[in-house]
Amino acid sequence: MKRILIDGNTFSTKEEFYTEMERLLTRNLEWKTGRNLDALADLLRGGFGFHEYGERLEAFWNNAEKSRNDLGEDFFDTVTQIMNDEDSCCELKLIDLKTVTYQEEYREGLFNFTERCFRELGKSFEPDGRHSFYRDIEGTFDSFWCMLCNSRIIGTAAIKKIDQSTAELKALYLDREFRGLGLGQKLMDTALSFAREKSYGRAVLDSMAQYTHALKLYEKSGFTRTERYNDNEKADIFMEKIL
Repeated sequence: MKRILIDGNTFSTKEEFYTEMERLLTRNLEWKTGRNLDALADLLRGGFGFHEYGERLEAFWNNAEKSRNDLGEDFFDTVTQIMNDEDSCCELKLIDLKTVTYQEEYREGLFNFTERCFRELGKSFEPDGRHSFYRDIEGTFDSFWCMLCNSRIIGTAAIKKIDQSTAELKALYLDREFRGLGLGQKLMDTALSFAREKSYGRAVLDSMAQYTHALKLYEKSGFTRTERYNDNEKADIFMEKIL
């Protein structure tokens, strides 16, 4: 099943909405699709380069209330009905995404999220042991971000100081349900932008060779292999990026 993220912040008119849907659901077309509801229904059914005709599509609509106001309630409701219609092969979820700096009120949700991510990776989350730094987020990291979906933590990222010129990217995790939407990249961009603002010249990270999807994301973001820089016995991959 393919996934798309419709972000209400990227359009404010019907024409812009149709243009964004064309961008999301087509690949390498030499012509423009129609700017009407029938054409939208055709795009949702597939066959225009993004997903196959009849293939199920999962759509997440962020900032949906903004879109309702911008596009008009009647038009918005009609679009959501089309997207949820069985013939469209689409499942629509209205969401509210935001990335916030960690606060203590998020601790329980953060622990639950991190434990779930670790379990999926075949690891144990030990907040009273080797991961005790999670009990002192503010004292351990320069900054720690939580990505929230409808107030639930679905992703994290952090920056930790190594020395005056080097920052370490830490705790980059994303809920499985939200992968494939570019949200991991958004979290990384947030962290690296912060590191640049703090005048770090280099970012480093450690990982494991078995985490192939994460390594592809790091490489796509400009990280390259480097020498070991810490004593983490679990890690066998070390990467750096000049900021």
